[in-house]
Amino acid sequence: MSSAPSADDSAAWTRVTALFDELVDATTDARQSRLAEWGSRDSWVVQQVRSLLAAHDSADSRFDVPALSRLSLNQRDALLPPDPLLSAPRLGAYLVLRKIGEGGMGAVYEAERADDAFHKRVAIKTIARGAESSVIVSRFRRERQILAELQHPNIAALLDGGMTDTGTPYFVMEYVDGQTIDAYCASRQLTVVQRLDLMQQVCRAVQHAHQHLVVHRDLKPHNVLVSEDGVVKLLDFGVARLTDPASDDGGAMTPSTITRDFASPLTMAYASPEQLRGQPVSTASDIYSLGVMLYELLAGVPPIARDGRNLAQFTDLVLHTEPPSPSTACTEFAAKERRAGNRARLSRQLSGELDAIVLMAIRKDATRRYSSVEALGLDLQRFLRGQPVSARLDTVSYRARKFVNRHRWPVAMVSSLLVVAAVAGVTIARQSAEAQRESARLARIANFLQGVLGAADATSLSGAMPRVGPGASLGVVLDSAVGRVPKEFANDAAIRARLYLTIGSSFVAQGRMRDASRVLDSAIATSAQAYGDESETFVLAMLEASVASLHRNNSMRAESLVTRALQALTHAGRTESELFARALKDRASLALVACNYVQVYNDARAALAIEERRTTAPTLIKAVALNRLGASVVAEGAFPLADSLYQRSIASLRSLEATHNLEMLDVLFNAQAVARARGHGARADSLVAEGVQIAQQTFGPDSREMALMLSARVDGELSRGDTTSARHSSNRANRIIDSIPEVLSTVRILVRWAPARIDLARRDWAAANRSLARAMADVPTDKGLFAVHANLLRGAVFTHLGVLDSAEVALARATTAYNASGLRWAELRNTMHTERARVYNLRGDTVGVRQEMAGFSPVELAASRAALAKDRLAWK
Repeated sequence: MSSAPSADDSAAWTRVTALFDELVDATTDARQSRLAEWGSRDSWVVQQVRSLLAAHDSADSRFDVPALSRLSLNQRDALLPPDPLLSAPRLGAYLVLRKIGEGGMGAVYEAERADDAFHKRVAIKTIARGAESSVIVSRFRRERQILAELQHPNIAALLDGGMTDTGTPYFVMEYVDGQTIDAYCASRQLTVVQRLDLMQQVCRAVQHAHQHLVVHRDLKPHNVLVSEDGVVKLLDFGVARLTDPASDDGGAMTPSTITRDFASPLTMAYASPEQLRGQPVSTASDIYSLGVMLYELLAGVPPIARDGRNLAQFTDLVLHTEPPSPSTACTEFAAKERRAGNRARLSRQLSGELDAIVLMAIRKDATRRYSSVEALGLDLQRFLRGQPVSARLDTVSYRARKFVNRHRWPVAMVSSLLVVAAVAGVTIARQSAEAQRESARLARIANFLQGVLGAADATSLSGAMPRVGPGASLGVVLDSAVGRVPKEFANDAAIRARLYLTIGSSFVAQGRMRDASRVLDSAIATSAQAYGDESETFVLAMLEASVASLHRNNSMRAESLVTRALQALTHAGRTESELFARALKDRASLALVACNYVQVYNDARAALAIEERRTTAPTLIKAVALNRLGASVVAEGAFPLADSLYQRSIASLRSLEATHNLEMLDVLFNAQAVARARGHGARADSLVAEGVQIAQQTFGPDSREMALMLSARVDGELSRGDTTSARHSSNRANRIIDSIPEVLSTVRILVRWAPARIDLARRDWAAANRSLARAMADVPTDKGLFAVHANLLRGAVFTHLGVLDSAEVALARATTAYNASGLRWAELRNTMHTERARVYNLRGDTVGVRQEMAGFSPVELAASRAALAKDRLAWK
């Protein structure tokens, strides 16, 4: 038997929380048996745990109020020691000023960095007194790791972290001097539009988390602060989880991917139906919570009020009662809160699109909510722009009404003209005449192209023009055709637009990106004039021009063109079209160059999904999407999965007889690299040989495509010990690249990499250092796999050379690039830990060695591989 502990006996509460954590989700029989075991040796602990379990099981919800807070202040003071951060306010470089919040798990303090480096106001979060159980510590560490990987202007940033003198983990965040989003809206009497603007910021923050496979699970106004200048900051990822690739949906890392934590804390008023049922949680649960927040901000009341109901009663209402629409629920209080006017006016503002958006977000069936937070944000954006929203039934009359609302004066003018035309009885005649003109256009285009191709054939047979490859003479004839188009079709912009598009696309296929850009710019301008800026011809011209811009290293223009194309297709309601899938595929290519691997994954996967819904047959877009997906999972270190994706892409291209194009060379290069990394050297050599043959026949022996494949051949030659041939291939590839003024940056980097690989294979560290320095001149230093590998190798070379200071700098840059790229490649991170440990070992720094090896995670490595291996999507 034991008596009540003294006021400073913190170990007592540790025993209480440990036993409570053990029993909170156990059955009644298991609880009684375990409590009986404890009763004989520590009756006071059993008494407290029984009290906490009773409070947990009572009518009030454990989800809203931490069990510890149910105790009286005197009880808590008797159990908990004095707050160590307030009694000894110095924490490393930070001076703790005051406590600004405390919950069941964590406590947050305002602090100031006060050392010689700089002064900065920060927030420090640590585990709340008395909550230091293994579960809480685990959740706290998980929150810290999640924040380290999320970098977004609307998410409170992680700045630092460490351990207190008592061994409690803490982390330092940016200090947000603001109000909760609901208080901010109320205090400033914001309009509906202003509230929607804030919610769009929230959506962007949550979407960023979802793109990094993080589900927040506790979205509510209390966790969303708004600064004085109106910037939203999302807080508190304490109960967030990484999505589980082994989920019930087949293992896809998707917006529907689930997390399993049947006893996770949540806030009842904002919890989704699946959370209240204790079911697995997905990103759809976050969408529901956002919908509840949006409902409250617009209507001033929650969709379903708690009103003193216990957990069972409230859960029953959430699961079985449909909430009223926000326009119906808005109260006089909510209306007075705004400057916009009375309840009737507010109800009119909310009825229609906003009602539909909110109610779609809070549907009880998770599969019928928005497919992603991005989709919810887009609907809010469409509403603000006066465009049709996806939550409304997409009828002709609805779209027509929205169009009229956006263009009242132009529509009125056009309507008047149409009335006159109808009275005159000429509408049908005009339509007939336009059909005849279109038929005539097609005939003239066919005749023109037949003449162009005929000229190419004649040139080839006569030998009047030099032939470097099969497409060379055609290229010369196309040059002539570009000049003929404006002369022969001066009075028909529609024909000029189509021909410019055809010729520009041919230049892209030939790798003549400068000429392609010039001609496709004409196609864009002319198609906008002839068909409008939502037409298929206009969108195709922009997408082809984006490819040319990308290969000319003008990524900003390429991104602008793809974005305009996606906006045009979205505005035209063509988000399930082949063109939309192609635009997503092109945006994935841009993201790959920008080292945004999450964006690559999301866009490639979305493109593949659209194409799978559209047709079961192989398509070029499917093949390219598989190639991009392969590149995105390579960034996770999932070589077997990437290998499978690349092989499927190659098979699709062969079935389409689309082997002689840039995409085939790209996937062959990717596939050979992964095959060689997996130890399949013979298959890698075969893929390289095929790529060299295609480059020779299609683009010529001195093309950038040939240079790329020659650089790939180096690894095979090195594996056979043929350094002489490897050096010859490398030198030839670099001479080609040096002779070409415009080369895609990734191609230049890969070719420049070849000499360094040879020197590393020869273990000539001084030569390797010089080669790496030359190769890194083209490597972006801030992020991407190139930056990580380049700095990692440079660090290893410096270590071999004994230049430890330089090695440490290079390895630090590798780590920075790894973190900035959002990578989760455990094997690569472990390699960086190992290299840094080697540097510390050579310095005799045993503490540094231990710290690095503590970061080495074979368990995480195995888990990462297993998770990615299960991520098969619709790839089977």
